[in-house]
Amino acid sequence: MRSAIVLVGGAARRAGGREKYFFTFQGKTFIDRLIDTLQEVVDEIVVVARDPGQCERFCHLGDIRCIADVRRGLGPIGGLHAGVQAVHGEYVFVAACDMPCISPAVVRLLFDAIGDYEAAIPCWNADMLEPLHAVYRT
Repeated sequence: MRSAIVLVGGAARRAGGREKYFFTFQGKTFIDRLIDTLQEVVDEIVVVARDPGQCERFCHLGDIRCIADVRRGLGPIGGLHAGVQAVHGEYVFVAACDMPCISPAVVRLLFDAIGDYEAAIPCWNADMLEPLHAVYRT
């Protein structure tokens, strides 16, 4: 089973306090575009929010589960921690909510690339890893 975690719990400090997941691109919100793409590739999607109140913003996503951070205030690693505990798959793709143009082909490639490794993390060079666009073994 292939799972996905979408991290939405950021404080939006760089976005002037506006929630990036509801920004729009080509007529759809970031979160809707991301969910639509991931549904092509994975068996389950878990959205990880900072608290139960933020989870309420994602009721419109239908079959998508939203959970809150177990350990708050840790940033993306806290969301990854909560998400890995919630998914059912052995492998999980992780994405931040502000990535509206993820390619299903790239996600498939990462799942295929993990093999016997613990992670498949794209990089631009040795110093530029993309840990929030990667596949991990849970």
